[in-house]
Amino acid sequence: MKLINGDYAFAKEVRQHLHRFPELSMQEHKTARYIREQLAGLGIQHEIVKETGIFGYVEGNAQGSGKTSNHGRVLLRADIDALPIVEETTLPFKSENHGIMHACGHDIHTAGLLAALKGLAANRDYFCGRVYFVFQPGEEFGHGAQFFTQAGLAGGYDRVFGLHIAPNVPVGKVLVSRREDAASCDYFKISIEGVSTHATTPHLGRNALLAISELALQINSLPAEFLSPWEKVSLSIGKIKAGEAFNIIPNHAELEGSLRAFSDDVREKIKCKLSDLIRAAELKHGVKAELEINCFAKPLLNDAAAVEIFRELMDGFFPDNQLLMTDTPAFGFAADDFSEFTSANPGLYVHLGTGNKLYAPSMEGLHSSRIEPDERAISLAVDLYLNYAVYALEKSNGE
Repeated sequence: MKLINGDYAFAKEVRQHLHRFPELSMQEHKTARYIREQLAGLGIQHEIVKETGIFGYVEGNAQGSGKTSNHGRVLLRADIDALPIVEETTLPFKSENHGIMHACGHDIHTAGLLAALKGLAANRDYFCGRVYFVFQPGEEFGHGAQFFTQAGLAGGYDRVFGLHIAPNVPVGKVLVSRREDAASCDYFKISIEGVSTHATTPHLGRNALLAISELALQINSLPAEFLSPWEKVSLSIGKIKAGEAFNIIPNHAELEGSLRAFSDDVREKIKCKLSDLIRAAELKHGVKAELEINCFAKPLLNDAAAVEIFRELMDGFFPDNQLLMTDTPAFGFAADDFSEFTSANPGLYVHLGTGNKLYAPSMEGLHSSRIEPDERAISLAVDLYLNYAVYALEKSNGE
């Protein structure tokens, strides 16, 4: 295999255009139209998924010799949505859509993938198999990847690959988790229905506020009661709502929170415990309780073989000490619904360094209104998408 170089000027042009015209989750209509225009100009087949999602592939023309010759399937993914943030950078191409900003690097991810597809389309004779791609809407919304699952497009690949910018990693470096990369995110809401009464006759009511308050305390201590202290899990409550007047016992109360873990087994155990708690609250307080749980993202776990392929690629073609490996989750308890693809296929998520210690805005945290990722990272993003796809296909076709 030889290293294929991408069109880096094209990638920067795409990134700056996307940064100037960001769109919120599930509203990425102009973004999707722009991407599709670029794909059409490159002669790349694609289709629309859920209005603003895009799925397609680039077919290689080379003849392979392995058992899966000409049938290797690798999928690349980039997310395309922005955030409801007022941009405070000094960039000459800062957002023209007030109150909306690409503050999580999705513009860089998309530009890198689009330029990589351009490189693949220009080098079809160099690889065999298919490189599929996803431009995914609604990652910040938490459901965008599920649309591809619902369409039957998320599974059946030899490898899946994605990347995310990392302002805490020096530009030119790539951080990879050996196994656990990002936690799951399960949203939960508990609603309590009681009986309202005046504060002077509390015995005539069923206090929804009291019930929800006790539940909040019990939920806070839940993981420590039945999980190993070595288990990585976060169970938190971010919102409680109850009551309209100081002297009225409320008949309705609710709380909302999130469960984050790296194991489906742990997730299911905690969900069962939450159900047990609300049943106990019903009996104790004479109220009606309802539990709603919504999966925004599954645990994102890197596949060992996919990690090894990436390590081989980096050692062989990017040898300047660019690869950083970690045994701890690179994304911590943050969630990313690329896990929808890694849960169905052996896959890998890598973290692209965009920090420059000589320029403080490049090291601002993700979702900061002042973040300015070092643009030198865009070239590496192109190279990683492009060459991981070709190398993974080569390995697949040689099995």
